[in-house]
Amino acid sequence: MEHLPSDPAILVSAVNMLLRDDEYDTLEALCYAFGREPEEVKEYLTPTRERGLNGMIFSKARRLQTLENLLGSDAGVALAKKLGVTFGAKAKMQKSLAADVESLVQYSQKHKNGGCYYPNAVMPWRGLLETELDAHSSLCEIMDRNGHKEISDGIRIWIMLQKETQHWENEPGFIDAIARVLEGSPEILATSVVALSGEYSMPFKEIKAAGNGISIELSTARPDTLKVGDRITLTYRINNEENRSFVKLTIPYNAGLLPVEQLSGYRYYWGCYRNVLPDRIERWYEVYPEHITTVSEEFYVTRAGAFQCPATTIKCEYAPHYEANTVAPDVQIIK
Repeated sequence: MEHLPSDPAILVSAVNMLLRDDEYDTLEALCYAFGREPEEVKEYLTPTRERGLNGMIFSKARRLQTLENLLGSDAGVALAKKLGVTFGAKAKMQKSLAADVESLVQYSQKHKNGGCYYPNAVMPWRGLLETELDAHSSLCEIMDRNGHKEISDGIRIWIMLQKETQHWENEPGFIDAIARVLEGSPEILATSVVALSGEYSMPFKEIKAAGNGISIELSTARPDTLKVGDRITLTYRINNEENRSFVKLTIPYNAGLLPVEQLSGYRYYWGCYRNVLPDRIERWYEVYPEHITTVSEEFYVTRAGAFQCPATTIKCEYAPHYEANTVAPDVQIIK
């Protein structure tokens, strides 16, 4: 017994396989497969100094689930003793589990649209097994098992609200999320989301900046007068209140400007498909992140005259009532 998993996530999987799936015949076989000293595992399960994992919400949840698995049977407690948790192994693990539960309770936040959630449960785009939905499904189940019904019901409401703007059907955690929601009280299951929307038209000059759940503004000063031959950068500041699926950003440009980058195609470093058209640039995002981001486009100034173009817009095509626009700018270009 010289080595154990060095990654807490792998440790969870390994322990689960040992206890549930009989993936390993013996503890020695488990140890042989990975590379970690037993003392490190003991400190991970039942910290004697600092608890660690500060701010790592999903990692805390995984450790908590490992402790629950170990405490769930005599074989699990025996395994913990072999891992080095001796002298009252069960009481030590129960104490460690209770500390992680209390920590997760403190990390939960009220959502302004209803329910509660964990804003930093996972980092975005970390893969199918570390998604926002999967993390909150696990956290909901943990809160249920440990007597914090108000938090688990809050997460259920948050999941239902998020489903309005996020395409989750193809994620591995989608079925688990449905199961967690259906375990809610009749009052939770009676919750519904109602959306109202409308459209109207007006002249460019009368358009004012507006938004619903998202805002966009030009964060770089646009000169009132440009010269032919100039090269300008337009940077937009976008404040998105939620992660949203299938978002389209449309940046119109007038006849006096020409994009510096004129080729369309997928941009991996932006996470979007960029479509360059004769009068506008479209950016299509599979998922647009919450909070504040910036987007920039460069243009050559090629033609003199007085120009006007439509407002820049950003819209969640999955839930079209979430969109925003800037004002429609007037531009004077001189030779």
